[in-house]
Amino acid sequence: MPTCTPDEISGAVEDHDLATRPLRDRMDRDYELWLLEEYDAGDDFKSFTSNAPRTYARKVQSILTSSRLNIRVPHDESFRDQRERNDNKERFAFGILKANDARLMRKGEQKFHDQMSWWIPMRGWYAGRAVLNKRKDGTTYADITPWDPRHVYWGMGGDGLDWICYKVRRTRSELESQYRVDLSGHGMDAGETIEIFDYYDEEINAVCTRNMMLKKPSKHGLSRVPAFVGAVGPTPMVQSYTTDDRMWSTSNGFADYGESIFQDNREIFKHTNEIMSIYLELVSRTRQGGYTLTSRDGSKTLDENP
Repeated sequence: MPTCTPDEISGAVEDHDLATRPLRDRMDRDYELWLLEEYDAGDDFKSFTSNAPRTYARKVQSILTSSRLNIRVPHDESFRDQRERNDNKERFAFGILKANDARLMRKGEQKFHDQMSWWIPMRGWYAGRAVLNKRKDGTTYADITPWDPRHVYWGMGGDGLDWICYKVRRTRSELESQYRVDLSGHGMDAGETIEIFDYYDEEINAVCTRNMMLKKPSKHGLSRVPAFVGAVGPTPMVQSYTTDDRMWSTSNGFADYGESIFQDNREIFKHTNEIMSIYLELVSRTRQGGYTLTSRDGSKTLDENP
């Protein structure tokens, strides 16, 4: 567990980033599929890019966003007054989530359920924080914020999370407004973005850049890390010793753990683009028609490959 200095927090993040680099590279490649990065068939050849990755992902996300969230506190053989308390617990949970959605939407973000419906299938992981915060006027509100698993770093202890950190970029004006600090003397433009580290362990929360504290370490009031991270699906982290290139290591284990919905189709998407690009090139050539080349002595050549 890193202690709370900018150097130690950023150092722990860099160490975990190195250990899980194959996982994060895979997430980047999957996001390129979502963005429909243009397939390149080579110079002077027509290229085809299928929209299948995004349409497939949208279908899965639509199923998840339209699903109904159920919160149930079992009654069993409870007495009437206990059943009423259980019902109130359910109403309280729904109310917390509804208020949290309103908070997220005021910030220009999607509802919690909608965001998780994107992160879970696209990344194959889920992550976020869940804390009670206080406003300037002293009122309390629930802060349940999804995080992009691509930029979440953590350490595990014997009973779960030992620490967790979310690395994200913010503009100078956003940081000055949120943390009430003056960054004008640090050579940053108002619209320039900078990496910040939102760090939690079992006792404290701190926010920093690589070289300065934005929010000094403060107790969050819980006996555990107030955040969550996990992989999607029932597949465990499998150890393999069958071939040298698949020899077990932390990096190789994470590479196949918590796969996205593109796992079964990555190669198919690539081959589809390749085959359709060839087909598109051949079809386009038929529109040009044929031509005849004659040479009296057979020495005449073409300037380029027909």
